[in-house]
Amino acid sequence: MSQIKKILSLYSNLLLKYGPQGWWPILSRANQCGFDEKGYHPSIYNYPKSSSERYEVVVGAILTQNTAWKNVEKALSNLFYNDLLSPEKISNSEQNALAQLIRPAGYYNQKAIKLKHITEWFVSNDRTISKISAKIRLVSVDSKAYEEVMDPLIKEAREDLLKVHGVGPETADSILLYAYHLPIFVVDSYTKRIFQYHKICKLTGNHTVDYHTIQDAVHSAFIQHDPTSKEKFFNEFHALIVEEGKNFKNSKKSIRD
Repeated sequence: MSQIKKILSLYSNLLLKYGPQGWWPILSRANQCGFDEKGYHPSIYNYPKSSSERYEVVVGAILTQNTAWKNVEKALSNLFYNDLLSPEKISNSEQNALAQLIRPAGYYNQKAIKLKHITEWFVSNDRTISKISAKIRLVSVDSKAYEEVMDPLIKEAREDLLKVHGVGPETADSILLYAYHLPIFVVDSYTKRIFQYHKICKLTGNHTVDYHTIQDAVHSAFIQHDPTSKEKFFNEFHALIVEEGKNFKNSKKSIRD
């Protein structure tokens, strides 16, 4: 079986097994129409819509580093109910007080600093990247305009985001995909383990699967799947992999082709 067929088969099997995941959860919309009690919105892909919702996703992407999402939910709830979940409030908050509110997410002192930095980035870039996202949705992925204009814009946005203190590839791609609907696949530890188990990508000299090797492979596969819904495919595929990873601590139990 070819690499592309393995990727698409894995996606199809996971979707059949778990169904649409409704990522990224937006806590501020919990229990509203189309959203469950934790802010998930299965089969609804046009959220976040507003700047405040995008900012919530950005904050969540920082808080979820090296911790489980249930801990992030507690930290986000603390920010939300203390009326601090906004760029202005985070920017003006006292760092130690902010750290205590996000304590459930772990590494709270470091993450408080990271939140200050990512908020500065957000204030400067949110409107620009939102405009890029809107343009991308109007351009066919297999067109010359996409290759010549859109690809460089996405690359530039990613490079700028990676310059922010505390932001690595996984966090940057999570922000661009889930906050701005940019067509970038997120690779995490679950993805690496599952792809390694299914022998979808070759191992490096360190017997691991390289981040960008996986990302490039998935980017190639989506063209065979449905070029018109690239960001939906990346959104759902990553969310499904996370669900698979959470339910199977031992990768040998992972779903087979």
